[in-house]
Amino acid sequence: MSGALSSNPSGLSLLSPLGFKLFIKRLPNVDFFTQRVYIPGVSSNPIDTPNPILVIPQPGDHVEFETLQIEMIIDEQMAGYFEIGDWLRGVSKESFQQYATRASAQQMTDAGLVSDIVLTIMTSDRNPNIEINYVDAFPVSLSGLWVDSTLPDIEYIKANVSFKYTRWERTLVT
Repeated sequence: MSGALSSNPSGLSLLSPLGFKLFIKRLPNVDFFTQRVYIPGVSSNPIDTPNPILVIPQPGDHVEFETLQIEMIIDEQMAGYFEIGDWLRGVSKESFQQYATRASAQQMTDAGLVSDIVLTIMTSDRNPNIEINYVDAFPVSLSGLWVDSTLPDIEYIKANVSFKYTRWERTLVT
């Protein structure tokens, strides 16, 4: 027998949501406090080709990447929160001087407008398995924070951050 009925998957281990590491060279205070990462989807809009009888969809002409989203807990100094806030203010040209400083910085120093973000997916044995590099990423939103004296228990404060990027690259770790 051949085809889909006779083939077996090569690996039977399932992906655990607990096994990941996030690295953003530009944001050293965010990596450690990251709790959740949304691995963004990718899509392409089909192009409709008219026909006298029906419209025939054809493969799209460009790819669209969803937003990379992370959730992090906030430390008492709010270091990660302010790192992201300062970066976001710098790329949004809040002040010409701040934007000019970021735009003129060397790309490899991660002090410029963009930075690569590397998400490492672990195996079930907690060994690095796959690295996803989000190339030329920059923040587009940083959520506000609630402080609340009515909570019955301590719930540590979390923030959500969204990033756009030009593309992602996948590497198998050996």
